Amino acid sequence: MSVSSISQLETGKQGFSDDTLLALADALSCEPGDLLSRDPALEAQVAALLKLIEKKDAQASVMAFLNALPDKTGTDVG
Repeated sequence: MSVSSISQLETGKQGFSDDTLLALADALSCEPGDLLSRDPALEAQVAALLKLIEKKDAQASVMAFLNALPDKTGTDVG
């Protein structure tokens, strides 16, 4: 598959068949469900946050921000 075809699959601009899904999962050494259950945009945001947290000079600020956010039950995260 071309890079543009994969990009169109990721953005939902192009559909896919079961055979395509199975081939992509095989090429990526994962299960077909892994490709359907993950949001690439969200994963990129999580990766960017982890990189920020790894910077020692930013850790205190990031943790203070995260601790200020309520979790799903309305209590502090940390």
